[in-house]
Amino acid sequence: MSKLCLGTYLTIIIRCKVASCTQKALVGVIMHSLDSRFDETDDSLISNIVAGRKNPPDYIVESGAEYTEEDYQGLVNYFEEKVLNLINPSEIKLLQNALFYVIENDDDIVDESVVEVISKTKKCDIKKSDDTATLLAGLFLYILKTTDNIKREKSVRELSDGFFKRMKKVIVNKQKKNPRKNVDPDAVYQDAQAFCIDYEDEIELLPLCQIAAFVDPLHKHVRQMYTDYSKCSKSVRKKILELKDVKQLDFSDEEWVEKSLHKFDSRIREKKLCTVQFLYDGGKYFHRAYERYSSVAVDFNPYIFESPIKVKSKFVPKDLKCTFSTVVRDYLELKHNKSRRKLEPPIDAMWAYCMDINVPEENVTYWVCMMIIATCYWLDDWEDGVQTPYNEDNIANVDLGDSECLIETQEDMYFYALLELYKFYYTSLQV
Repeated sequence: MSKLCLGTYLTIIIRCKVASCTQKALVGVIMHSLDSRFDETDDSLISNIVAGRKNPPDYIVESGAEYTEEDYQGLVNYFEEKVLNLINPSEIKLLQNALFYVIENDDDIVDESVVEVISKTKKCDIKKSDDTATLLAGLFLYILKTTDNIKREKSVRELSDGFFKRMKKVIVNKQKKNPRKNVDPDAVYQDAQAFCIDYEDEIELLPLCQIAAFVDPLHKHVRQMYTDYSKCSKSVRKKILELKDVKQLDFSDEEWVEKSLHKFDSRIREKKLCTVQFLYDGGKYFHRAYERYSSVAVDFNPYIFESPIKVKSKFVPKDLKCTFSTVVRDYLELKHNKSRRKLEPPIDAMWAYCMDINVPEENVTYWVCMMIIATCYWLDDWEDGVQTPYNEDNIANVDLGDSECLIETQEDMYFYALLELYKFYYTSLQV
């Protein structure tokens, strides 16, 4: 279980910072609250502190120990003016809940210990802390006075992406348990109407809005439409979908993403579309499209592959390239027709291209999303060589219509790939 130390404290704050602020800058601002001599340009020093390998310089610890009650308000004001400006406002709840969780689960701290020294809040009452600046300043002094940051790497590593996702779900579940009462139907309609008017030109992306709200309802997305949809109440979201006649996606199984990836990975092996496992480490290159490269434009040239079916015509150039979708379609067609040709599995070809040392990681994440989108489509059509019949009542029958042209960033691409995985997964459940 993670322990409260300077490394875990800083890791949580860094996770919730604004995108424009670097780790070095944020740590530097926090340390300068006690002593301006701290060198925020020292990469090694900051990395070791955040990772839980080393303590901060002695003069920082000494400054913290010398703080008296007369100095507290000045420190709180500093955190209010300098530190909170570097925190993403939409992540404040996540910041607070993550700190509360670490404190409550640190069994080295007894319930009656005062852990937030400025307002004298005990561990058992820490969830009552509602002023973020005071919470951060008070915990900072407590940590410097009472904890050791050496050999805390394991505690820092436990604050993984999975940890923060769990924290976000806790926040969402709390909100669900305390819904607004006496909902005004006219107000709901007006809010839904306003949303539909504001995003009229993007409205066919409503399925992706639902995906975005499921993945991270507390995130400020690249596409404002996703953020505004996530901010809508449950009743307003439902009304928006009703007004635009868009199917409501079923997220009752909260583990559908992991399950769909596992099922997808198994199916592409069955179909001999690949011989290598590219979704290792939980599909890290897939998720990095969203976690690291959300704002990167998807203006890559998709026509880089050679189809296994060669068209012999004087009107078709010999060196004509095609999309990955075409490669998968032609490969499955040849396999279905029991071609005796030796065929390279399409995903192996794509993966070989991605693993070239000269291909940037942001290109790799794009191609992994593209591979999932294209392959899910053809796996459905070529299941047992027969196209899956259309069923109006199937919850998986949802798409973007003619609006693929609206896919502009890797954030869009990631949600589009998740939509295809959703359809693939739920269709397979109903076969």
